Formats: sequence, C-alpha cells, structure tokens
Amino acid sequence: MPDWAKAPKEARIIRLAELARGARTTSQHDPLDIYDRWEISKDDTQARPIADALARTWSGWRVDQQLCLLHTVEMIADAELAKRVWNAKDPAGLAAQSLEIAKLATNAASLAERLGERLLHPWQDERECIGTLISDLVAFASSVMALTVDAQPQMAIGLARRQLVEFRRITPKHRGRASWQLLADLVWLAGGKRGHQDERTIRRYLEKTRPTNPVSRHWERHWDLLRRAARISRPPANYARPRFEKALIKDLPTVFEKKRKTATP
Repeated sequence: MPDWAKAPKEARIIRLAELARGARTTSQHDPLDIYDRWEISKDDTQARPIADALARTWSGWRVDQQLCLLHTVEMIADAELAKRVWNAKDPAGLAAQSLEIAKLATNAASLAERLGERLLHPWQDERECIGTLISDLVAFASSVMALTVDAQPQMAIGLARRQLVEFRRITPKHRGRASWQLLADLVWLAGGKRGHQDERTIRRYLEKTRPTNPVSRHWERHWDLLRRAARISRPPANYARPRFEKALIKDLPTVFEKKRKTATP
C-alpha cells in the first residue's frame, strides 16, 4: 500500500486529486525568472515593481525556498481560477450530476466486492471473464472518483493550503518572510492578471476546512469500499484499461484540463 493511502481520508482525497492533476509544467529556462515562468513581458510596468519587491524579499534565501514560494503562488492562482470556473458553470447542477455518477461508481465497486467474495480465484480459462468484469467495475469506480474529486474547487483549495503551510514552515523569519500583500500581487501575476486578490484572500488559505460539497463527502464515506474492491480485483494478464475512461473524461472534464480555455478575464 502506498504511504499516501495510509493518511487520513481528507489528505488521501486531496492526494488523489494531486495525482490526477499532475505536475505543473515550468519553463526550460531559469525557473526563478517570473517573467519567463509566467510569460510576462519585461516591459510590463505593472509587473516591474512586484518583481523588484520579490527580489528584495528573497535575497539570501536558498533556491528551494524560492521555488517553494513560486509553487505556492501558482497553486493559489490555480485555486482562485478553479473557483471562478466552478462558479461560472452552474455549481448546483454540476454537483448534482457528479454526485449521481459517483453513486453509480460506488454501486459498481460494491458489486465488484460482492462478486469477488463469491466467485473466488483463480479466474482463468473460462472464468477469466469474471476477473475482467470485476477489474472493469473497479476501474470505472476509480476513474469516476478521480474525475469528480478533481472537478471540485475545494480540492484545489486544499492543495494550495497545504503548500502555503509548507512554505511558511521553511521560510526563514529572521531573513524576512514574504508579506501577504506581496503574495497577493504574485498570485495576480501568476493567474494572468485575473481577479486581483487582496491579502485577506491569501490569509484565508491557512484556515483548515473540511470539504462541504456532497461529492467529496460521498467519497469520504465510501473510501474503504473502494480499497476493499481494489484488493479483491486481480486483473488478468491480458487486461487492458477499458475504453469508457475516455468517455468519462469527455463527459466530466476536470477543472484543471479546461480552466485555461474556459476562464475569462
């Protein structure tokens, strides 16, 4: 079992969203150059004073601390953008659709568990179709969970909060910690100058909150069911991931896949 699967339920769901989201791509050039990293013109008069303030603040910091600051800013920018995209998409309707499909997925996992308990190994020869069916049911449930969890802005908020806590932990207080206003200005730049936040918005990311949407609560309640179904499932040697995963991605696009295309200034 991977280490993240032993964590508390809230942390596990956030980690699953992080794995589904993937690493943020960065420039092949200097990773500490915010102009290059965030595709900002060096002639930008609005960015210049922010970049100068950043240079003064992190002078003397280690490279890992500087990179942690930039990652924190980017994750908060992602979370703010996810909130705007979510709020523009009829959240109530999307949440209801996601919850309905999530319930179908847990029903599939429950069926896989019952089949695995009654139709035991080995699933070979004429019984190979049993293993394929159970594996398909578990794959369907796990795919729906990854997509519906990642579609909730609370997951992006949770990731940003965890990153901000880590940044504050490793930042040297005696050498000058980045001000809240500087963080807000950097988030504005990293987010393409959309929705300028004040420092109170950034401070709120330190508040620890539980997911309030019904989809996240649903997966919290049924996490153990998914783990049991996954343990029972033993895919045949020639098992291939089912094609319906592509259909799920099409019907339930994640916020992170579509946000750059759907966000408006």
